[in-house]
Amino acid sequence: RRDRTKLPADLALHLAQAIEYGDEEVASQCAVALARQQATLSILLKESNYPTDDISMKVGVEDATSSASITIRVRAHTTIATLKQQVFQDYGFHPLVQRWIIGQCLCVDERTVSSYGIRKDGDTAFLYLLSAKMAELTEQRYEEDQALGRAASSPERRGPLRPGTIQHALGQAWLLGPVPVSGLVAGWSCPKCTFINKPTRPGCEMCSTDRPEDYVVPGSYKPDETELWRMQQEQEGILQYQQRLKNFQQLLQLEEEVLVPNREVLECRICYQRVAPGEGVLLREPCTAPPASSSSRRRTAATGSAAPSARPRSAG
Repeated sequence: RRDRTKLPADLALHLAQAIEYGDEEVASQCAVALARQQATLSILLKESNYPTDDISMKVGVEDATSSASITIRVRAHTTIATLKQQVFQDYGFHPLVQRWIIGQCLCVDERTVSSYGIRKDGDTAFLYLLSAKMAELTEQRYEEDQALGRAASSPERRGPLRPGTIQHALGQAWLLGPVPVSGLVAGWSCPKCTFINKPTRPGCEMCSTDRPEDYVVPGSYKPDETELWRMQQEQEGILQYQQRLKNFQQLLQLEEEVLVPNREVLECRICYQRVAPGEGVLLREPCTAPPASSSSRRRTAATGSAAPSARPRSAG
């Protein structure tokens, strides 16, 4: 009862201390009290819980028309928000235009790079840069945030950051609009999660969003083996679907017919000839008339006064 009267901030502090000291009972009580108050929390581990070594993370950077590769030194406790600010200070790309993808996940600002699997040198990440228009970034906002970042940043930069490398490849395309470069990236950007997909993919590999209708696969593009296999599987699936649809439509059509083609070899009860599949017709509903005698069948065959239950098409 006393826990209910405590402020959420006090309960959160006691929860953190109980976890740090390994006191499960107190930690459980504080967690229950916070849950009853429906407090909004953001739980983060302290930096002391992470390895202190720097990690050389390889980053593939792309915008709508070009690409480049850089290496950024981070630590396991580096959050995505901190990473965005680091790239903003060293490369000039505003956080609003940055979309980080690590391990096929679209990263959120609150999580750390280690939570996405960045734990050793050589681990890779992907950075896609939106246009300023798509990110709703104004030039005034950019200049203001850049000035604040310079005032708050340290004069020394960590890691082998080379702004000239990526700026030469991408220029200011994200801010001023597309510029032609030598190494164009083949693919389409997902309008929902911004992931760059292979040109032949009909939907986004990350979120399954449909490919933009106005996108055209470049005529000079050559799919790799993985794409060719996927395209073959998709084509086979389409053919199977079309065949099933055709079979279903045939069944619906047969439901409205009184006479249906024979599917198996049968023997005509009038002329005793074998009728191949598809060469005769059968009544959908079985005949309820009593069987005729042999003499009656012979008279029927001679005069043609009654319709047979199965009639070869060749016999007319």
